[in-house]
Amino acid sequence: MLRRWIVLAIIGTLFCGVQAVSGAPGAAGYRLKGSDIVLPPGVPLGQYRRIFQPFPNWTLVCDENLKTRQVVCNVSQTVIDTKGRQVFSWSLASEEGGQSDFILRTLPDADTQAGIELQTVNMAGPIRVAFQGCNQKLCLGTTPVAGPLSEEIERGSSIVVTYHARNGEVRAYTLPLKGLKEAIASSGRH
Repeated sequence: MLRRWIVLAIIGTLFCGVQAVSGAPGAAGYRLKGSDIVLPPGVPLGQYRRIFQPFPNWTLVCDENLKTRQVVCNVSQTVIDTKGRQVFSWSLASEEGGQSDFILRTLPDADTQAGIELQTVNMAGPIRVAFQGCNQKLCLGTTPVAGPLSEEIERGSSIVVTYHARNGEVRAYTLPLKGLKEAIASSGRH
């Protein structure tokens, strides 16, 4: 039976004109795409695992070094425009001491002097997040997850994220926190 499938596959390949892709660059005009995952230094291929777990509005990503059994997780949310380009993203990451921070990423043309504001209807005033810097791809800011922000995550509220571009354009996104509490709880199980 197996021999029959092999023969059929060879015949199908010959008649359809499909060429096999080898690991050599340029073979039949195609090449193998490598992994999108950048391995930490010293971790060999096959000894690192990445798990994606979707939640409403959020994605939990856990990386595990199979040799040391160390697991590092973060929870992310990404905003894209009508052309599918990323315009804003943020991730919740925890440090070894238990402190959790939001890492906020904007387009690289952000007015870094103005910073980013986070606001919900339940907050007395906005949380102001300073930018740490920018490169050609993005601008980055971080803020601890504490106080009013923790309460809003617990409620599953929506939050308005606002920042200014250098040309004066105001960019504001109303984003759901719903699903984040469940993703955080799940990250502790990995």
